[in-house]
Amino acid sequence: MARVNILRRVRTKTGWRNVALERNPKRRVKWVASAPYLIEWPGARRRQAAGTTPSEAAEAQKRKHFELEAQARGLKIEEHVETETPSPLDTAIEEFLKDIRTFRKAMTTQKYDYILDLFAAHIGPKSDVKGVTAGDIKGFLAWRKAKGLDPGTTLYTDRVILHNFFNRFNFRNPVKDVPRLACRGSWDCDRVQ
Repeated sequence: MARVNILRRVRTKTGWRNVALERNPKRRVKWVASAPYLIEWPGARRRQAAGTTPSEAAEAQKRKHFELEAQARGLKIEEHVETETPSPLDTAIEEFLKDIRTFRKAMTTQKYDYILDLFAAHIGPKSDVKGVTAGDIKGFLAWRKAKGLDPGTTLYTDRVILHNFFNRFNFRNPVKDVPRLACRGSWDCDRVQ
């Protein structure tokens, strides 16, 4: 059975050293909350970075152990690479609006529906939610301002709606890179993003 050890990088007066983890009298490991960890296994003393938290180090140790066991048995381990599937803008908007219809008042739902439909039509050819940039949002707000809408009320509300929409995804919200608009008397001035 392959043995994989966890080491910790420690700065000394003479430079960095790799040291074994300390143990208490009951032989349990004394973990340091945040430190550079390494894993080490036999075969010309091979080492590899293992994160900065105890959980990352333990996970790296377990992964390497399984990898070495598989090699010893002649099995090949393939890397699983997750590919991101595109998220169509229209589908994402429809999913978001289901929640809005469920939890918000009718007038709010109508406003969200109207603004998100306008936004989707404005950025037209972009069909993936992750492809939307802060420039697209600025362009949409500039287009709305060119129609004579007040930046302090209507455009402020438009920005809040777009912010709430993009906030539900697991990537950086592009609205955060759009300057905040001054709020004057809008129904949600208290909820500045």
